[in-house]
Amino acid sequence: SPEELLHSMENQSRHSRHSRHSRGESLHDSMPDLYSSRRMSNESGPKRRVFRRSSMPLVVRSMEGRHNAYDESFGSDSSLRSGSSFPIKNVRQNNGFFHQTPRPKRSTKVIDLFGTDGTGSAGHFAGERNFSDQLLSLDNSQRKELLRKRRFAKTRDSINKLCGDLEMLDVSTELDVMNDDTEWDHNNMYFTDTIPPATRHDCALLFVDISGFTKVSMTLEVEALSKTINNYFQMIVDEVEAFGGDILKFAGDAVFCEWQATISNRLELGDGHSLAGSSQGSIEPWHGLGLEECVLTAAACGARIVKKCSDYPVYVGGGSSGTQVGTLNIHCGVGFGEVVGVHVGDPQTRMEYLILGDPIDQVADAILVASRGEVVASPEALVILEETTDLSQDIIDSDLDKPQVIASKSKCFFNPLGSDHVQQDWTVTLQDFTTKPRERLARRCDDWSLSALTRLRKRMALYVHPVVVNDEFALKVYPGDRSRPQKRHRSEAELRDVYTVFIMPLITARLTGDDEEDCRVLILLNDIMLTMTRELARFKGHLRQFIVDDKGVVLIANFGLRGSTFPNMVAERAIPFTTTVQSLLRAELDTECQIGATFDKAYCGVVGGVSRHEYAILGPSVNLAARLMGNPKNTGFLVDLSVKEKAGGSRKFQALDPVKAKGYKRRVPIFEPLQTTEKTFKGLTGQFVGREQELNTLLSIAEDIVKKGGPNRLIIINGAPGSGKSALCLEASSQIKDMCLTQELPHLSICTVCSERDTFVPFSVTRPLFLEILSYINDESEDPVACSVQQNNENDHGETTHSENSQSMLHLVQILEVAEIPEQFIEILGKLILTRNRADVADGHTNSSYMAMMNSIAQYIVKAFLHCTIGFDLVLLVLDDISNMDEMSWRVIELIYLHSHNTLIIGTQCESDELKVDEQFWERLHSEGQSSEKFIELPLSPIEVEQLIANSLEQKRDKIDSSLSHAAFVQPEVSNLTSTKLDLNDVQGSQQNKVSQQNLSESSENTPGHKRKIEEFVIHRIDRLPSSVRTYLNLGAILGPTFELLDVVTVFEQYRELRGVQTGEQLKHAKSVHESLEEAVKEGILEIATGESALHTRYNMSEHPYSSENTTYKFTHEIWISNILSLTLDEWKKEMHGLIAQSMERVIDSQLANDNRVLKRLFSHWKGSGSAQKAAALALKMGRNLEEIGLTHRSIIIYREALELWKTMDNNNEEFADETLGGISIDLLSKLDSNDTESLIKLNVSLGRCYTNMTNPQESIRSFQTALNLIHKAPSSVLLEDRSIIFPVFSGLFDALRFGQNEDLQYEQGLVNMFLRETSLYKDSIHYARALAMQTEMFAKHGDFKIALETAQKLCEIYDVEEHTALISKTYGSDRCGQCISQIALWSEQLHNTEGAMDICDFVVDDLLPKMDPQNVQNLFHVLYPIIGIMKNHGRAIEASEIFEKYIIQNFQEKYAIHHGLTSDKPLHMPIMALLDIIGTDCKTSRLTEYSKWMLVEPNGLFDPELNFITGGLGRTADSLTAEICLLLAQHSADRGEQSFFIRKGFKVARSAIEVTRQREDSRGLIVAYTQVKPIYEALEKLYFDLEQAEH
Repeated sequence: SPEELLHSMENQSRHSRHSRHSRGESLHDSMPDLYSSRRMSNESGPKRRVFRRSSMPLVVRSMEGRHNAYDESFGSDSSLRSGSSFPIKNVRQNNGFFHQTPRPKRSTKVIDLFGTDGTGSAGHFAGERNFSDQLLSLDNSQRKELLRKRRFAKTRDSINKLCGDLEMLDVSTELDVMNDDTEWDHNNMYFTDTIPPATRHDCALLFVDISGFTKVSMTLEVEALSKTINNYFQMIVDEVEAFGGDILKFAGDAVFCEWQATISNRLELGDGHSLAGSSQGSIEPWHGLGLEECVLTAAACGARIVKKCSDYPVYVGGGSSGTQVGTLNIHCGVGFGEVVGVHVGDPQTRMEYLILGDPIDQVADAILVASRGEVVASPEALVILEETTDLSQDIIDSDLDKPQVIASKSKCFFNPLGSDHVQQDWTVTLQDFTTKPRERLARRCDDWSLSALTRLRKRMALYVHPVVVNDEFALKVYPGDRSRPQKRHRSEAELRDVYTVFIMPLITARLTGDDEEDCRVLILLNDIMLTMTRELARFKGHLRQFIVDDKGVVLIANFGLRGSTFPNMVAERAIPFTTTVQSLLRAELDTECQIGATFDKAYCGVVGGVSRHEYAILGPSVNLAARLMGNPKNTGFLVDLSVKEKAGGSRKFQALDPVKAKGYKRRVPIFEPLQTTEKTFKGLTGQFVGREQELNTLLSIAEDIVKKGGPNRLIIINGAPGSGKSALCLEASSQIKDMCLTQELPHLSICTVCSERDTFVPFSVTRPLFLEILSYINDESEDPVACSVQQNNENDHGETTHSENSQSMLHLVQILEVAEIPEQFIEILGKLILTRNRADVADGHTNSSYMAMMNSIAQYIVKAFLHCTIGFDLVLLVLDDISNMDEMSWRVIELIYLHSHNTLIIGTQCESDELKVDEQFWERLHSEGQSSEKFIELPLSPIEVEQLIANSLEQKRDKIDSSLSHAAFVQPEVSNLTSTKLDLNDVQGSQQNKVSQQNLSESSENTPGHKRKIEEFVIHRIDRLPSSVRTYLNLGAILGPTFELLDVVTVFEQYRELRGVQTGEQLKHAKSVHESLEEAVKEGILEIATGESALHTRYNMSEHPYSSENTTYKFTHEIWISNILSLTLDEWKKEMHGLIAQSMERVIDSQLANDNRVLKRLFSHWKGSGSAQKAAALALKMGRNLEEIGLTHRSIIIYREALELWKTMDNNNEEFADETLGGISIDLLSKLDSNDTESLIKLNVSLGRCYTNMTNPQESIRSFQTALNLIHKAPSSVLLEDRSIIFPVFSGLFDALRFGQNEDLQYEQGLVNMFLRETSLYKDSIHYARALAMQTEMFAKHGDFKIALETAQKLCEIYDVEEHTALISKTYGSDRCGQCISQIALWSEQLHNTEGAMDICDFVVDDLLPKMDPQNVQNLFHVLYPIIGIMKNHGRAIEASEIFEKYIIQNFQEKYAIHHGLTSDKPLHMPIMALLDIIGTDCKTSRLTEYSKWMLVEPNGLFDPELNFITGGLGRTADSLTAEICLLLAQHSADRGEQSFFIRKGFKVARSAIEVTRQREDSRGLIVAYTQVKPIYEALEKLYFDLEQAEH
């Protein structure tokens, strides 16, 4: 049945082991020792050996004469032999035997531990209630001895209680049960001597290797690289599947493909220990090909691949067009023979499938021969091909004992003879070919039960990358969800800063045919895999891949992926993991290795085809890591510069000579890691300041334990980072030791720092506890009463030296055996204590057998500890950073707390850190412990920090700002994110009277290292979130700092294609989103935003069933957004932006259609989606709205952002492009449709119009010229349906040229004639009227006023202000026709037709202005400005002032002022009103003084050249207004000083106006403006010369 088959699959990993276990055998009982070099002997003493993997190496298990030595040392004292305590200081080693050598001073301190009767019974203190009375009646020495006896008795009771608890568990039976349990095997804690599950079969192997990948990876961005390589792999996968092959592995830039030729037989270890095949559980190849056909098909597939995939062009951006930056090529090797597929790893955590055998070597040799675009077959494959194909004569005549080329990209050198499967025309016929392999596999599972399928899925998940597994198992599938897996994989792919390490064990993974040797190879591969997975589990890293290929055995691991990103990741996890694996492979497996590691941004996601892919990490740094691993200079471990920098000061590096790496232009700096620097108590220096109260509390508790003989105490010191917890512990430890020495009290002091990597090591606290005790034993000093050594006697790898280890092993075995620890547990405890880099148990097991074993280990540890410490009056255990302690270490501390009677445990904890302590024990501490004062929490306040800062800065305490006492060690700018210590040396030179946080902010948090630590912490926090929360936060970050719940809900309804499902499913989905976002609120990432936005109100009124629950969320800090977006692929961002924009458009009604805030947000999403046309349409609408309220500068930004979209679509870099238009290559223009071209023209026209209004004629001309070039050169412009979009180009370009003083009459005439021709063909009066107005202005500009008036007459006949003004303004930005009619008054006056000029003035005032849009103030100004001067000059200044006030000033206040908008004419409002007021009142205006003061300010009344050009074209320059005002003020000023100022300023400004307007050789000038300013200039000139003459 399916269930039986699955059960067989699950048990094959332990099949061989159980068969031997039932026979009472082990593999090494009948096989030679695989690692004989690890045996050790001592000729002068008892022989011992380090036990092999199954027997826990590095722990002494057997020793000749050991029991005799015990008998000699302790005689026949049954109480000692039964586990009684003994004075461990008296134990010494002598030629391998133990005997008792009492030391004189110490012996006087040894007392009878068990009372006068030797039993140690607590009954000796039967009168417990009168115990205090007994103490009072004794002298000091008697009192101390009575206290000791009482403590010994209580400790003996605790030990007996522990023994009773342990006796309830039959150890031997429990171990047998565990051996039968898949989730725990005592003999497989580290390694197993059984052959890992394996199969053997014949197959044809095709190795496809990509060349050019390294160069491409150095050229493309990582996301473009992933797109390119996935597209390329897809082509390969399609061909392999078409030919019926199976892809075994993606090996970097290569692929292993297999055609299985025979039934796959599982390998078993028979009685004779041979690798025999068994048909049980065998699987037949799905394609049904025979031996010959498999080789032929593999060769044919290789030929097809090189033909299709050679010379593959790679473009910028990873697309299919644009600038080519490289080429990918391919070469293939074909082999044939028997292979062994082996499943290595832990069957509960992580497995890998490896292929071993001769075909691997064959394809490796073949690929060396193959050039680009070639397929090379091995000699073994050639033998088959010679029988099944018509080989080329050149191949037959060559040496068939060597690999030969059988195909190239242009020619195939073999043809099939024809068979049932491969025809002569290369048609491949496979059994049931219409059914794909995945579908056939799925069909086999049709009848399986749900539980069987679930178990199968979990089994298969062992072979998949943990990141994918976690996401898949957390995936929520909703009814109606029609989204494809590819979309989800794309959304889960990320760009991350990743530490990549390549590890190559220097072994030969080759099967020789010798069963015994082959067994060793398979077991060694399995042991290497177990070592990697175990250490990765400890350090929280990820195994990327384990491969055996042409390069040898390679393991790839990463830190920085989801679930493996932490603060100080490289320094505290990645490098320690790497060095640990290196030392373990050397020490435990006798295997050297070469390692290369790098750190940089990389693509992290799916790589391969749609139907066959793997989770991979791609990027230049990954390639570099592989290069460093294989570099000839690598003697162990090499890293790049990024790893060195990330390691900081935690480790030293030796710089080596830079190396040449493939793909790198320059030599790459490389470094070799040397040693690590970890936090220790010895690192704390300086004078201890303050904490008198807390210090006295600790001293009094220690004294109380000594005086009363208990009880033990647990003190936890809480405080912020940097508040002095460690310093307090060190000072307290020192003073307590001094107290014990003074009173001659036997004591033991153990001080250790729990590092972050201890979190990954079960029972990590055991090591420092017993190393102190062993150090005490080995200490040869004469100090009879004290012992205190901090842990620093270790080498670079965290191991004690060999001599120390050997001596410690001997003493440790004695300790454990005297404590009656069972032999099996002696091995476990030995490794826990003596090997720092190993954990005897793996994390993640939760079954009852496992937990029973773990609890047993904890109890035996404590039992041994109590035996060792019973002779001390005080045991001081100081544990710094207890938040790093693992759960089982807490179990040990719990048992010590419960059963010891002479121990003071002091731990330190940061106030925000969580402890991995059992909840029941924690509750018990707070209930029973605090009431009995056995448990105390001691918080530290930051008061003394002020004194520390004062000492460091050499300041008095009153000079330190109190706020700094907290800010000095906690950065509030990143509240709720992290805390960090501050280096006060940065501010030692402060000269401020008061030192505050502000003085320090720039010196710390802005440093790159600080920022990187925060980013690592933030990403770590993000990775810890459930998959759904991360997904919705990704969308939230794309939405912006503030977003709506229904934003997320509706977008994911589209993404998952849930629209149209039943209301109940909609509600279920919306509720799931809501719960996920609320989880982010609890994490402090989001918060509920107050206040309602327009969209919030609109969502609440929508018909969505969840609208009543809509909530507005806000990110608590921008750093969340930036880090989330940094992880997200651009492709997925674009898709989400598009869905968001679509969702927003559905809820935007007429009320929101003109809300610029809503439109700006919508525009940003269309822009982010890459939808240029959508973004352009919205930009044109938004820009026009902004122009209307005077925010023209912001309109320019919007238009430019929209234009940039087409530039980002252009894969042709400008340096490669032959020609560009507006930054867009001609190549891209040729591919744009007419809609794109129309949008580009409109945007450039709008941009030019804005620059004209902003008086920037140069940029205006550039924009209009670009639009005109697009009309002429864009191929799709001929398809424009609405030709009217061309007309604003002519109008705008003409205006820009006019303001820019263009004197190319021929160009202007050509432009005008073209405009007239186009508009006459278009037959639209609006555009034709604008063309006539343009022609009229051209004639007037060049002084042909009569012709101008004749043309203007035609314009007046066509122009109807009521019908045309609004339409012309909409098309051209303002009513150019109305403005032209207004200027007729100027031209009439130039012809001395004053009456006609006044008639035009009246027509403008009475008929034009009232009918024009009052909101378009700039248009009104351009209409009114030409007639203002004429009315002023003919006695109508007051009337002109009133008209200007009505149409310009008032409308500007109403339209622009409230939006803080501006128009280019706004600076002229004040001078115009002042001039009209002064002339209208004949200088008797009440505001004359005000005008004088304003003009006396030098900058006032001075205008830029562009504004003078514009106003000059309307009849009068802006400077001429100032000149006339100065003239009037000078003529009527009584103050000679002011009069002199006005004359000089007016003359200077008038002279400037003359220079701008006068006729020159190359220019006719501004004729009308010149005639207006000339009399003013002459009057001021006369006054100026008179003034100069009078002064001289």
